[in-house]
Amino acid sequence: MYRLFAIVLLVLLPQMGAAQALPDALTKAVKANPQRFLEDAAEMIHGFGTPGAEPGVDAAGIDTAIAMVRAEARAGAMRKLLSADLDADGAVTAAETAVLAAAAAARDRSKLISMQAEADRDGDGTATASELRAQAEEDARSSFPERRAALLRDLILFDADRDGRVTLTEVRSAVDRIAGAT
Repeated sequence: MYRLFAIVLLVLLPQMGAAQALPDALTKAVKANPQRFLEDAAEMIHGFGTPGAEPGVDAAGIDTAIAMVRAEARAGAMRKLLSADLDADGAVTAAETAVLAAAAAARDRSKLISMQAEADRDGDGTATASELRAQAEEDARSSFPERRAALLRDLILFDADRDGRVTLTEVRSAVDRIAGAT
């Protein structure tokens, strides 16, 4: 799913004609590796798009991709913290964390203790289920921040025919235009 970040670079190409200048970072990314750029676009379109004579992804498909990236990040954060929930009560105490940390390598130990302390919002020594969920959501938003999500949502701007879906043909056309520019 981290390849989706590369797709974020696709974002502003579509509606920009010859009269409009592209952001330097975007132009550089396309020119640096047009094939990789197209592969990432294909992953988004085929993975989250609608089938048809020519598959395309719409705004809802893009939002689904963003939600999946964040869900995976949330699950990862929860999994790490809940591995210390030794009594399966849905909360992780500092004492439980210490037991698990004792068996972990030094680097992992420090990370686990820090994660529990950060999740324990009220500082009472226990990261409750609601505190764990809040921390996991914060971690998810941190791993895929809104600025990246907003850029990814802008992928729909590649929709040259304005049918509400962006196709690989539309992306390929924009990439070819940029990659071929001097």
